[in-house]
This record gives sequence, structure tokens and C-alpha cells, in this order.
Amino acid sequence: MVTTIRDIAKMAGVSNAAVSRYLNGGPVGEEKREKIREAIEATGYHPSAKARSLRSGKGNLVGVVVPKINSETISRVTAGIDDVLRDHGYHMVLGNSENDPSLELD
Repeated sequence: MVTTIRDIAKMAGVSNAAVSRYLNGGPVGEEKREKIREAIEATGYHPSAKARSLRSGKGNLVGVVVPKINSETISRVTAGIDDVLRDHGYHMVLGNSENDPSLELD
């Protein structure tokens, strides 16, 4: 079962807006904040990245074009890039140019 902001709000006895403010670092009273935190912990709720990207219009995607995708060195570099991007809430889209400058420009 997918847990939503509405579910968290119902469990915590607060409004959907209060949960949204809590998740986005906005102003929420200490009592409400504690109830929301407890509901989130109890359910293991995590905001949906897809829902956030639809609402904000931002996909949090970073394109990485590499000259040769089957290179061991390139695979290690792209794995490192992906790790850092994920830590910051981004996703990597990988492109292979096959050492062709015109493909890189495309």
C-alpha cells in the first residue's frame, strides 16, 4: 500500500497543508511537527520524486555524455557521478557518443 500525504495527515490529526509544510521545511507548530514525524516514522513514508517533479516541473535529471560506454574507466567514473547525483536528489541520464563529435552535439 502506498502512503500519501493525506494518510500521514489523517494519522497525525493535522491538515494536508501542515504535512506539506513539514516536508518542505515550512513553519509548523512543535506539537504538530512531532505528530507528523511520528506518523512518517510509523509508515516509512518517503515523498514521491515523480510526484514532486510533476508538481514543480523539474525532473532533477542530469545528462552525462561519454565517449565510449563500454570502457571500464568510464563505467567507474559514471558510477561515481551517479552516486553523487543521487545523494543530492538527482538522476543521471547516460548517453554514448561512440567517440563521434556529431553524436555528442546531438
